[in-house]
Amino acid sequence: MEAQTSLNRPNIVIGALGTTNYKQTTYTFGDNSPSYPTQFFLAALAAVKQAQHILVFATEAAQNNNGQLLEDEAQRLCGIKPTFIRIDEGKDMYELWDIFQAIANAIPQNAEVFADITNSYRSLPLLMNSALVYLTHVKGVTVREIAYGAFEAKSADNISPVFNITPFTSLIDWSAAVKVFTTTGSCSAISDMLDTTLVYIVDSKYFVLEEDGWERLPQEIDEHFAKLQSLLQQFSEFADMIYIIRLTNIAKDIVEEIKAVREYLIAPIATFFDSIQQEFNRFAAPPFTLSTAQEQLAKQIRLMEWLTDKKHYFQAITVAREWFITWAMLQHGGFQEDDFLNFEKRDDINVPDVIRKRPYSNQQETIRIWNSTKELRNELAHCGYSKTTKSAEDIQKKVEKIVQFLAKKGPSL
Repeated sequence: MEAQTSLNRPNIVIGALGTTNYKQTTYTFGDNSPSYPTQFFLAALAAVKQAQHILVFATEAAQNNNGQLLEDEAQRLCGIKPTFIRIDEGKDMYELWDIFQAIANAIPQNAEVFADITNSYRSLPLLMNSALVYLTHVKGVTVREIAYGAFEAKSADNISPVFNITPFTSLIDWSAAVKVFTTTGSCSAISDMLDTTLVYIVDSKYFVLEEDGWERLPQEIDEHFAKLQSLLQQFSEFADMIYIIRLTNIAKDIVEEIKAVREYLIAPIATFFDSIQQEFNRFAAPPFTLSTAQEQLAKQIRLMEWLTDKKHYFQAITVAREWFITWAMLQHGGFQEDDFLNFEKRDDINVPDVIRKRPYSNQQETIRIWNSTKELRNELAHCGYSKTTKSAEDIQKKVEKIVQFLAKKGPSL
């Protein structure tokens, strides 16, 4: 199977070598890929991935014992002379850090890497994986696959399977993406992960073997994932552009798509999406209509709370200002549904007058909250260009106070 790599990006297979007297076996990469009889899985991996380079991390003893044998086998299977990088034995933390740095230094910028973690000391696969995670950020490295040649799982006729363990390592990136979302509210990283790891996170039983030899998801399932990815990206874009009115609607659509795809996901990823769905459920609502207006107002308050939790104070105060206007238009009455999306109609409504006509005793407090909402929104929108600019801490406290007030009073303000 040909490795589809990007132009001008080196395609590298990396692995380690130990002092063991490795035994001959036939490594099989699946029904549609060739098998390779060899004692060195690293050479077989380089052959099947059509590598341009092989990097071998080895101690002096390992290279003395097996270096020439590996070099001969790599030449036979794929015509490549491996590059050996000398490493310590890892007898203490200093040597372990030196090994980590040796791996990091050896892999070039923007490389596309296939990693073999079959051989050598037990700590080395962990160091290699940690180095690869590190290099994705500091050198733009792409980890295409992490493979394990399972010699100990060989069959009676000496056929050894190959395990692609990339899905397990991708959980690190998934954890980071979900953490970014739950901390900041941005789901761009989750959308990106859906795009790059879909083949790993869907239970393999749902893939169908096509006539061209590739396994693919049925169109209906694939379309659900594509829609979910698009919605997550839209949510982040609209949040950045303060298109707040759309966020509750998109959140509802996201919740529905998560429900549609959850059964197809492997268990750890399904658990991630349970927490993602729970976040969106807080403020998910149908599109605004006169009949859903009260639900929208209630959900927008939940959205304000969510935004303040994520430290998005400008977005939260923007929602609060628009919330007051929508509420006042509903209380005033006489507006058509389209009027709620009409800038002129929204600007014409006099919120304090509507508040004064309400039959309750805290009118002045509510008007003060409305005035504070306008002032804070204007101050943040004008980037602090004011003679009375407040401190960041003061603004945060005032925004939180406004949101808490609305959460306590609710749409029946």
